[in-house]
Amino acid sequence: MRRDFQEVLAKFSEGIKKNKYVVIILLAGVLFLLLPAGGDNGDKESVTSAVDEPIIEFSIEDTQAQLENILSQIEGAGEVSVMLSVRNGGERVLATDSEVARTMSGGEETEEVNREESQATVVISEGSGKDGVVTLKYIYPEFTGAVVVAQGAGNATVRLDLTEAVAAVTGLEAAKIKVVKMK
Repeated sequence: MRRDFQEVLAKFSEGIKKNKYVVIILLAGVLFLLLPAGGDNGDKESVTSAVDEPIIEFSIEDTQAQLENILSQIEGAGEVSVMLSVRNGGERVLATDSEVARTMSGGEETEEVNREESQATVVISEGSGKDGVVTLKYIYPEFTGAVVVAQGAGNATVRLDLTEAVAAVTGLEAAKIKVVKMK
């Protein structure tokens, strides 16, 4: 029995010697699979989860400031001031879990059915004692109008360029954008 084991071991070592490059590549592959992925530098925890999502916030003031900056770069526009109006402030729709409970009471002739419905926001555990909600979609504010006051608005070409630029950013039609000359 000991001889059989020695013979198997001898054949195995001969096979390894013949295919040493294949064995080296396989061992390197296994080593790479065992190494942790990513370049964590130890400063902070780098854990990704199913509920990681971009933080999308809407600020009318920031949007107006960005638009003023861009519009002031249009040739002939000069100094520009923008006011936007929106229908709603935007919202985030969260996933919910609904449960309906029905109870029946009464006898054969008089049955009453009571229905109770409850909803709860879906929460996913992210580990380390953290929980996160599941966002289904974001509903962004709807622009309803815009007023642009610009130094160069006395020129029809500049007014048209400003109107088209605001329409491109906000999705408003030209009739809802008023461009006037700054005093």
